[in-house]
Formats: sequence, structure tokens, C-alpha cells
Amino acid sequence: FFDRIIRSTDQEGIFLEPGGEINCSIGNKSFPQLRLTKSVDSVNPETPGTVVTYTLTVEALENDVLETDVTDLPPKGFEYVPGSAEATSSLGGAHDGPLELSHEYASPGVWSVGTLVPGETVTLKYQAKISNAQDDGLYEDLAYARGSAQGGGDVLANDPDGFVGTQVAVVTPVVDPIANIDTDNKKDVDTDTKRKTRVLGASTGLPATGANGGILLLALALLIAGAGILLWSRRTSAKMLFLSLAFTAGCLMGGGQALAAGPGLALEIEKPDTLVTNPNFKIGFVALDTEARAVTVRCYETGSGLFETIPLIDGGSSGDCQVNAGVMTADGNYSFYVTAEVAEAAPIQSETVNVTFDGTFPGTPYNYDRDEATCDDKITFTTANDAQTVKVELYRSTEKDFVADTPITTLDIGPNQNGYISTTPPDCSEDYWYALRALDANGNASGFVADRAVNTDTIHKTKTKTTTVRQAGGGNGGGGAIPVAEGTGEGQGGTVEGAATEAPGAEGVLGEMTGDESSDQATLSSWAQNNKGSLFFILLIIGGLLYYFFYVRPKAALTKN
Repeated sequence: FFDRIIRSTDQEGIFLEPGGEINCSIGNKSFPQLRLTKSVDSVNPETPGTVVTYTLTVEALENDVLETDVTDLPPKGFEYVPGSAEATSSLGGAHDGPLELSHEYASPGVWSVGTLVPGETVTLKYQAKISNAQDDGLYEDLAYARGSAQGGGDVLANDPDGFVGTQVAVVTPVVDPIANIDTDNKKDVDTDTKRKTRVLGASTGLPATGANGGILLLALALLIAGAGILLWSRRTSAKMLFLSLAFTAGCLMGGGQALAAGPGLALEIEKPDTLVTNPNFKIGFVALDTEARAVTVRCYETGSGLFETIPLIDGGSSGDCQVNAGVMTADGNYSFYVTAEVAEAAPIQSETVNVTFDGTFPGTPYNYDRDEATCDDKITFTTANDAQTVKVELYRSTEKDFVADTPITTLDIGPNQNGYISTTPPDCSEDYWYALRALDANGNASGFVADRAVNTDTIHKTKTKTTTVRQAGGGNGGGGAIPVAEGTGEGQGGTVEGAATEAPGAEGVLGEMTGDESSDQATLSSWAQNNKGSLFFILLIIGGLLYYFFYVRPKAALTKN
């Protein structure tokens, strides 16, 4: 059929007469793949105003990838440091392409990488400064890479997932003033500048699956009902009913997952402080769409519903949901989530983050006094009549101006009680200074009372990140004290006494829990939501076994007989 066939490996070609034959060898070429990773140099929680460095690496696999771009979206408030962009290739000057930040970070930044050959790795780095006004929280980011194959067609990195990201925790140092006590029996009621202990990043929400525990439990109930029908009747109608119920259950389980799998669209939500004293704060989010469609984000509180709608630029961006007193109307627990949607596609939903609003503080202890007896210091005080105090913390230093970051002891005590703490200093020849304050069940701290000679203007307490969930419990003053390892105390009528247990150098958030978060998700519904795939296959296996033992096997036995 061909007058001439030209083989690409032979520039002169091969000429054949009509009807001639020749064998052509056509080599297989694998479709190219891209691999994208992202990391950040932040290990410990960062303070507002600090700079973090993000690193992205993109690598070609199997075959060349042409016209490669990397789109990267940091959280809102993480401002690109001009001139910090740095791009390098493992091939050095042999790299084929621009290798530059083609669109500077304003929302997403776009890096033009050019052509990647198999085995080549391109590394992209840049710095971002955390805004001085950034709220405390655990901030997520997103990135994706896209190129094209030699024969045409898009190549998406890490296909089918597509997106990568990191997390950066932000915490703000808390400043507490010390109230100096000039004489015994002076009652200090100045609590205007008290702060609270905050725990960062706790969330009992689940991944953005679009399903809920009720639907999963309904699916389980349908399968159990079908199994029961098989046990009760072995007729063909029972078999068909069981299969119908099993199919319905599978649809219920898979439907939520399908809703979340918005193609090309990804969404992450910031995990804010679990405990806030002011209802005015922001919850950040990042949303990216690989198809460059217009994205709309909606902010929800589970109790009150939608409270803000935010249109984003084409392709998505970062932003904030503004929470205020209209959303958090009273002290209590609140849950937030966001959704993102594009035209003609089902919206996707973020995980749920939980926040406790507590605008009240325990009163500052009074009647503070210190009695030095040889090598034993006895601190006496009275807790405020506030119905909130559950414990006190005692700090000590050899300096009059000192940073109170770790208490030497804590004492469980309720409100409106006389208490004392007896402690032996490490060195009896040294002069020591003490400061005391009260905490409530949520870790909210009162002002300090201290030795008369202590003239410290501020005492700093640094917060650290934890992913545990704060829980209330029973205790004095109508609330449960948050367990702390240091110090013991027991009630003695109207006076609480406690022998101090030294804890120099201890680290951690004052009043934080160290329990395992998994205990809060031990219910069947939570497990089902977190393990939908496993649950579905387990139920299919159970259904298959029931079908075999109660239908196939008995029928085979009857046929044999």
C-alpha cells in the first residue's frame, strides 16, 4: 500500500517497489510522570514576625516532561520575601528551560521549570515572613506541578492525588504582669491584663470525605438486615433482597467519598487555638484548582451554619474566615469548617476544627505572705471567691526580675480557700523570690501575686503546640483541673496544704493535657468515618461468607443428595 516507507533512524530512507515488504521496529515509550514534594524548615512553633523557608522538589520519571510549571500557595499572612527565590537543577547548566519564578507570590506563586528529563531533580526554595498580626494556629499550604508529554497530553505530578503541602505552627508569647504585694492581707483585684494558656492545633474533625457517621451506620444496618433476611429465609427472593441491600449500602459508603473527590480541587483549613478568650479571630484556608476555574469558599459554624462567602480568583487562593461575636455568641464549644466549589461540580469540605470560647478568668489570689524558716519557705494565700479556681502555680527565681516559664510546683485548690505551700530551696545560702497565680479548668490564668521585693514588670510564658484535645473533668470549684505532673495537694477543711515537688527545667504548656487524642474517636461512628475503605471490604467479606454458608453451601448439599 505504500510506495515508500521512511524509517526515522535512516535519514536516507528505504525505497520499496509496490507490493514490497519490510519489517519496522517501533519502540515502546512510557508515558512520563512527575513527582513533587514539599517541606518547610520549621520544627518548633514559630512566632509572628519570623521567617520560614519552603523547599519544593520536582522530578521527571519514565520520560521527558515538557513545559513544566509548579504552582505553590502559602497560607494568607505568610508573605513572600522578595528576592529569596532560588531554583537549581541536578543537571546544572545542562537543564533545558527557564527555571525561574515566573509569577511572584501574591496568592499562588508559579515557577517555570521547562523541560525535565528522567532522573533530573529541580529544587525550588523561597522564604516567607509570618505576619506580625498572625493569629495562633497550625497553618496548611498547597502546591501542585503540571507539564506535558512529548506526544501531547497533560502530566500532573503525583497523579491522581496531585497536591502536596506542609504545616507551620504559629504561637504568640503571652505576657503576664506581676502584682507586687507591699504588706500582708492586701487584696489584689487588678486583673485587667490577665492572659490565658492556649493549646494549639487540636482538632476532633475528620478528613474531607463528605460522608458522616449516620450514613455509614445506616449502610452497616442495611447489610446486617440483609444478612438477617438470609438467615430467616433461603429463597431466591431473600438472596436478591440481600444483594439489593448490600448494593445500596455500598452506594451510601462510596457516595460521600465521591463527593469529596472534586477533580483538580483541593482545600485545607487552619487549625486555630482550641481555646480563645476573644470571639474576634480568623480561621485561615488555602484552596487550589488545577483547572484554573473560579473558586468560591464558604465558612460554616456547625451550630449557626453559613456565616461568610468568599469568592477567590481563578485557580484559587488563600484567605481567612472572620469569626466574631455574631458567630460565637456565648461561652462554649464551637466547630468550624469550610467548603470550596467550582462551577458544575460538587463542593468539597474541609475537616472540622473545634474551638472553645471562654471569656472569663479566675480571680487573683490575695492574703499572700511568705514565711522563711531556716531552709524552708512557706507561702500562704487565699484564693479568690470566683467559682473558677481549680489550682495555683508557684514560681521561684534567684533574681528579682525573672521569666516565669515553668512553675516549681502546682497545688490543686478550689475558690475562696486558704492555702499554703511549703518548699525547700535548692541552695539555702541563696536568696529566692516567689510569684503565685491561679488557674481555672480551661487553663485560664489570673494575675500574679509576689514577694514585696519582686519588682518584675512582666513575666513571660511561652506556649507550645500540641495535638491533644482539652477535656473538662470533675474537681474543685465546679470544674476539673487540668492534670499537671508537678505538686500535690489535698483538702484540709477550709485550708489546702501541699508539699512542693521541685520540677526544674520541665517543659510544656501550663495546663495542657497529654492524653491520647485517639480516645476521643473511639466510637463506632468515628472509626467508620476514618476507615471507610476497610469497613466496606469487611462488610463485603461478611456478606460473602453469609451468602456462601446460608445459600450456596446448603443448595450444593441438596443437589448432591
